[in-house]
Amino acid sequence: MTPAEWSWIPDWWLPHLETLIGEMREPSFDGVLLARYTLQALLTSAPIWLADFLFGLGLLRLLKLRLAGGLRIATALALGMGVAGTGIFFFGVFGRLTGKGLLAFTIIQGLLGLWWSRGEWPRLRWRWSYLLLLLLVPNLMLPVIEYDSTMYHMAAAKWYMLHHKIVYHEGIRFNAQPHLSVLLYMRQWWLTQDANLIKLQNLEYVAILLGIFHWQVRRYRVRWGMLAALGFVFGAPIFSYIVQQEYADLALTAFLSAGVSLLLARGGRWHRNRLLAAGLLLGFAAACKLQGLVAVGSFVLADLVVFFWKQRSLPLVFSRAVLLGGGVVAAGAGWWARSWKHTGSPVFPFLTSSPDVPALFEVNSHYGVGRDWLSFLALPWNMIIIEPHVFADSFRFGPAFLILLLFCLIALVLRRRKLDFASLVVALGSILFTLLWFRSGQVMRYEACLLPIWTILLLGSISRWRWGGPVLGLLLLPLLLSSYAMTSNVVRYGVPPPVTWPATQGVLNAVLPYYRATQALSHSAKLGDKVYTWFCDDIRYYAPGTSYGDWFGGYTYTWLGDVHTGPRVQNAVEMLARLKSEGFQYVIVDRDRASRHGSIYGSAFLQTGLAKRFLEIPGTEVLFDDGGYVVFRLL
Repeated sequence: MTPAEWSWIPDWWLPHLETLIGEMREPSFDGVLLARYTLQALLTSAPIWLADFLFGLGLLRLLKLRLAGGLRIATALALGMGVAGTGIFFFGVFGRLTGKGLLAFTIIQGLLGLWWSRGEWPRLRWRWSYLLLLLLVPNLMLPVIEYDSTMYHMAAAKWYMLHHKIVYHEGIRFNAQPHLSVLLYMRQWWLTQDANLIKLQNLEYVAILLGIFHWQVRRYRVRWGMLAALGFVFGAPIFSYIVQQEYADLALTAFLSAGVSLLLARGGRWHRNRLLAAGLLLGFAAACKLQGLVAVGSFVLADLVVFFWKQRSLPLVFSRAVLLGGGVVAAGAGWWARSWKHTGSPVFPFLTSSPDVPALFEVNSHYGVGRDWLSFLALPWNMIIIEPHVFADSFRFGPAFLILLLFCLIALVLRRRKLDFASLVVALGSILFTLLWFRSGQVMRYEACLLPIWTILLLGSISRWRWGGPVLGLLLLPLLLSSYAMTSNVVRYGVPPPVTWPATQGVLNAVLPYYRATQALSHSAKLGDKVYTWFCDDIRYYAPGTSYGDWFGGYTYTWLGDVHTGPRVQNAVEMLARLKSEGFQYVIVDRDRASRHGSIYGSAFLQTGLAKRFLEIPGTEVLFDDGGYVVFRLL
């Protein structure tokens, strides 16, 4: 990302839009073929989503849970997806991952749901807000491109597919941590047989959020409340961005929002099966990524505190904690056991003495704008004005936080009445999570997972103002439209969705500077060959063979040069010989990053052929060199 991309209105936006329009005017662009491909992609994906929905409905009937329309749809989808992902996890752990197996599992899941639900389907009324799903479709039909996706999310999915098993790979960053969402993306990929359609899975997550918004609007009876909720959540540029990527953040957001909403339904009243289902959904959120466990813990603790304050009964609080905790453990225990097996800690990088941990915490400590109380109080404003790279993101959080605080403050001053159970839990849970987030790694998209939950506070604040919904909705509409336009994948990359294989290759060559290097290596490297990605950890998804090389994990950059253990190795030939002794056969180097980060080895390293072009290195054969990336075979 260039500094221009960090401005509120990126300098690249208009040129990239012009490039996109130019591509669509090319004779090779076939709009009819793209429309047919899009329809085919949706029809191919719809049975997968329907199986999740039916299974979730069946579970709700078995649990005897009667929920309002929007919440019922959202809960059914979330339960179906979570159970599907957990089932895939256990298939993968025992080495039974195959395309036919996933297809059979999905069919059985749908048929069981159809039988259990017995036709008791919610009324699916057409609503204009579902247009958002259609607007997202073109942006979800691009190849795997984003940095974290190619570095570890989709790299892990590809690794599991190649081995038909969930095999631990210490070279893939965070591979020991929970990543339920990766398995759901893998299912989408395997069943559609098209890597360009992986991101269509996000439509299911967005449908969950839309169902929750409908339930909230109906609950608070806010006119134009749907527009206000959409503008508030999707008007945040960082949220609009993660909706279009294969990241775990959207899955975490959907499961967390569904779990908290179900927990707060009916004013948080006691209902054993509802609490168990809410615990399951929160457990699925915790199984998406490690930050999910922190978020879940914050809201469960907030719920128990408020429940005790309302009921004054320790036995009831204990029973509530057992039911919620039982659901969370049932959903996440498998992931925590896997982490403990491979790292010695169920919640890596915590509770471990791994040498990666200090470096990881050191990196996270540099994100954000400070850890003092003044910085905390200024956070809503800093989220608007501070360049997003300071928070390790590509886009700003936007004014959502400030808008929420403003309307909540006005509501508290004007109403002068007690907060309801839901508002208290959301407020306390959000404060707890935000404090933990603020004191640790201030990555903006981690905080963005709270946005859909915050709509409970926002809609509750304007529920007694007759014109609150329309006014707020219209005020947020420009923010919603601008965020969508600014973060649109097809505009950011200046390419329409590719329909054919040559078109896909054209997109990858145009967008990814390393793609030609990985393609050149693929002609030589086989699956079992060890490849070292030197200062290019983001190419792992496209790197052939079995690749290692990262700041964390196995065979780190610092390990290679004895940076921390000493004496420091600066000789390139010696380092390459070390790689060869460890069984590596190929090396890919990003020369630009090597010239910037190679100083960890010393100045002598920067004068070698690893950082500079046209300098030979004994014991190597150059397979590819375009000046930016170089591929060596170790002789």
